[in-house]
Amino acid sequence: VVISRATMVARAHDVEGVALLIRSGNEIYLRFENLKTINGPDLRIYLSAGLNADDSVDLGPIRATEGSVNYTIPASTDLGKYKNAMIWCRAFGVLFSYAQL
Repeated sequence: VVISRATMVARAHDVEGVALLIRSGNEIYLRFENLKTINGPDLRIYLSAGLNADDSVDLGPIRATEGSVNYTIPASTDLGKYKNAMIWCRAFGVLFSYAQL
C-alpha cells in the first residue's frame, strides 16, 4: 500500500525519480523508483525533519544510483516528523537531493 509519493528534487546534483513510503504487512519501506543520480563519497539515505542531517533517521548507505530500491524504515520512526527522504553526502555534509513525503 502506497502511503505517500513525491518527485525527487535536485539540490547539489541533478536527480530523477520518485520516492514512496510503502506499507507491506507490518513493515514500512522507503522506495526510490526510476532513480537516476550521480555517485559520491559516503552517500547515505536519511529520513529527516528538515533539509539537513541534524535530526534524521539513517537508513544506511545508498544501494543504487540508478533504478529502483527499497530501504526498511525502523518501526519506531515517527513518519509525521521525518517527512524528507534525502540522499546525503556524509563525508562533505551535502544534500544531493530529496523528496518531501
